[in-house]
Amino acid sequence: MITCYFPSLSALPLIRLPGVRTLALSNQNVTLLEVECFVARDLTHEEELFVLCSGMRTIKVGPFNRLTKMTRLSIVGNEIRDKIPGTFEIMNNLVCLRLFKIPT
Repeated sequence: MITCYFPSLSALPLIRLPGVRTLALSNQNVTLLEVECFVARDLTHEEELFVLCSGMRTIKVGPFNRLTKMTRLSIVGNEIRDKIPGTFEIMNNLVCLRLFKIPT
């Protein structure tokens, strides 16, 4: 499990992170998830992803491609305006999807 709680990231780290099963980003400045950004960092075995209050604005189609073990995805308290069709549909093992903005 990798947990980042304090504002230090503006994107996913470019380092390879093999074997990580849970990634939690809280109060970061990660505003964009791009196509296959997890695959490029060897995060294909990830089972849980939490992006909490990190200013996320955009999720492009494809960031979750090849994350076949992902069961929990929680993107909460961010600034996402639209859900692009096809973003979450290929996540066959997804059991829990939480995608909402916390009211201010």
